[in-house]
Amino acid sequence: MNETAIIRLIRHDELDGLLELYRQLHTEDSVIPPSEDLNHQWNEMFHNPKMKFVVTEDGGKLAAVSGISALPTGSLVIEQTKF
Repeated sequence: MNETAIIRLIRHDELDGLLELYRQLHTEDSVIPPSEDLNHQWNEMFHNPKMKFVVTEDGGKLAAVSGISALPTGSLVIEQTKF
């Protein structure tokens, strides 16, 4: 990563870049093919006011992502997952 990397919220049109990053990190998983269901799920996640995706962009490509969810007070975090 170079010193001009940018940390920002993901844009709606970056689903392909997000999936590419996922494939790099999870080489044993099968490729997630484009589908209407995938696009529907992405739209719901992207427009959910309690869910945000913060990305690091380096050289015009996504280099890292972190999903942030707002949980109700008193909720417990059961498991953290690398993505």
